[in-house]
Amino acid sequence: MFEVYCTNLELLAHSIDPVLRYCLHLPTDCFMASDEISNLNKLVTRLVHEVDVKNKQLKELERKCDEISLSHAQAMEEKDKQDRAYMEGLF
Repeated sequence: MFEVYCTNLELLAHSIDPVLRYCLHLPTDCFMASDEISNLNKLVTRLVHEVDVKNKQLKELERKCDEISLSHAQAMEEKDKQDRAYMEGLF
């Protein structure tokens, strides 16, 4: 139903790529300090975790939606069957 799943590696690549591009354009004396790199890694790790949690929640919602859709389709099929039987009983 929804195709919005990101793997940790995809998220990491998308998150780090702009940072690396930015760093490549900086003069050599402007590279980030190790604490800034550590903070960036923590941020990426947190974001990866958030995406994983949201993907799990999305999968659960999809599963529930599929169950409800199936139940609805079965109910509509049963209703149609009853309507046909009723109409056949009238004629």
